[in-house]
Amino acid sequence: PVGGDHLTLTGRPSGWVSFVASWAAQAYVIGGRPDDHLRLTRIGYERGDPWLGARCGVAWVLGNLGRLDEAEEYAEGLIEAAEATEIPWSTVFALEAWASARVATNPRGALEARQRALRLAERSHCRLLATIILRELAWLEGLHGDPHAAADHFEDAISMYHRSGNTPNLLATFARLADCFEQRGLFETAATLVGTASDNPATASLVPDLPRAEERLRSALGADRYDELSASGAAMDRGAAVDYARAQLGKLDHTGSSA
Repeated sequence: PVGGDHLTLTGRPSGWVSFVASWAAQAYVIGGRPDDHLRLTRIGYERGDPWLGARCGVAWVLGNLGRLDEAEEYAEGLIEAAEATEIPWSTVFALEAWASARVATNPRGALEARQRALRLAERSHCRLLATIILRELAWLEGLHGDPHAAADHFEDAISMYHRSGNTPNLLATFARLADCFEQRGLFETAATLVGTASDNPATASLVPDLPRAEERLRSALGADRYDELSASGAAMDRGAAVDYARAQLGKLDHTGSSA
């Protein structure tokens, strides 16, 4: 059972302990507790990790938390090790984890890794990983790649998460989209989207930079205007927020600096 600070899996092969621990840890992501996610995933890694799910999970969460030196230790050689398993799921997760660990230091490499990961995930029917990679790839395309591809990927991610009722990942998608608009100087659009995303604990795990984005936008817009726009986003129901986000996607081609 998983509960509180306990994981008990006795009498099972070590590979299954690792696998179950790494997936049980996802509950902590949704609960907004990334440090507990990391702790439980490390338990799986230490018990033996033949399919590399736990090692991938550790690299992914460390990269997402900005603990890049630690993340790179786990990411070094990870893709090659995953390919050696000949398990598509392992390779897909390794590519995503490697990208998470390197996104700040090698954004072009991270973009290419996620492009490859999405192709392999779709070809091998790793649907859960594909939806997560789709959001993160949309974000990187928006920041460092093709804005048209970014818009397409964001549209697909928003549609999938909205249809499935996956609110935590939908809100994280809004937060990633807000980051792309902030980079383009579209601060009012970004602030509204941040407002739609900030009312769920999972967003803190999936997009840990969100509080810093709120500070930057408040500085750019002024506290009163930022609070007004953020509140308008927070007041939207999910359907209205989805409609708003979709209506903004054409702005990803915007390269000016005005709000």
